[in-house]
Amino acid sequence: MPFDPLDQNTLTYDGLELRRAALLGVMADGTALGARSGIRPGDPGLTTSLAGSTINVSAGAAFVYQSGQGVYRAALPSTWSTTLTAAHATLDRIDLVYLRIWDTDVDASGLRQADGVYLAGTPSSTPVAPTPAGTQIYMPLATITVPHSGGGSPSVSLTVRPVTVAPGGILPDAAAAGSYAGQYRDSGSGLQRYDGSAWSDIQPQGIGRILFARKSADTSRSSTTTATDDPHLSVPVIANATYTIEGFIVYNTPNAADWKYQFALPAGSTQLWSPWGLSAEADTSAVGPIRTSTSTGSATQLGINSTANVSVRPIGLFRTGGSSGTCVVQWAQGNSSASATTVVTDSWIKLQRVA
Repeated sequence: MPFDPLDQNTLTYDGLELRRAALLGVMADGTALGARSGIRPGDPGLTTSLAGSTINVSAGAAFVYQSGQGVYRAALPSTWSTTLTAAHATLDRIDLVYLRIWDTDVDASGLRQADGVYLAGTPSSTPVAPTPAGTQIYMPLATITVPHSGGGSPSVSLTVRPVTVAPGGILPDAAAAGSYAGQYRDSGSGLQRYDGSAWSDIQPQGIGRILFARKSADTSRSSTTTATDDPHLSVPVIANATYTIEGFIVYNTPNAADWKYQFALPAGSTQLWSPWGLSAEADTSAVGPIRTSTSTGSATQLGINSTANVSVRPIGLFRTGGSSGTCVVQWAQGNSSASATTVVTDSWIKLQRVA
């Protein structure tokens, strides 16, 4: 059937024509004439909160898609409020808060408006959020978990509130479904691209990414020879990747204590690196020995120069296996001493992904 294109003189447009034209401004959902409902990224509007037994939804705007009807553009101009249904005596409940569009041409409601709606769930030993009945046009805003009487306070989750962007935009949603090859999303830790069947990491998580950690304060340990995590020298690493490692770590330690360190990586990783530090008295080959190991190797014991600060310059290559996790410097005294050994502020490590 003929359909009026926008922006022509003498034509008049009905709501359906305008809503279908609005599809051009919203991300597709992978179907013909489909779209993704949601608020705009970074928009704090339409946020649900609880104040005692009062449910509040803040002012805000959203795109609400309905199959066959295009995109409704709706806004709450001020806070919408209602009252939470009292808790059940013995069973928990999950309630739903949503933005509803009334369009009598679609739902025969006799109304043309938009507003918030609160729908209490069914108390159950295994509660689930309710689904609006009939032909309602809506977008979920929040779920409210309501424990049974005496079981605690109700809590709000905004997880169900979707986010949408313009066509080709990057969705800040780690759970976003892939709709088309070339779609992008922000997983919260990096950018991902959808190839038509699966998501994969790209820059800055991909090849060339530099991971850097710096000590923001001194850390001192005494009377211990068990190497444990440094509180600052740690970076995240992904599975099945190869990283070069370098660093500059400065420490001071009592004469008799020495210092030792190692790297801990996720299970299945391999290491090939050199510690490059000052020899310990009992280890004259400590400068530049090659360390090969799996996830966590044995610590390399290094020496001192009187009581002054000395440094190590680790360099090498790490390969992760099938698990992601962290690369962390672990260290301790080489020989137990009640006098403290300290790794000092501004020591650093740097990993760069090369494969």
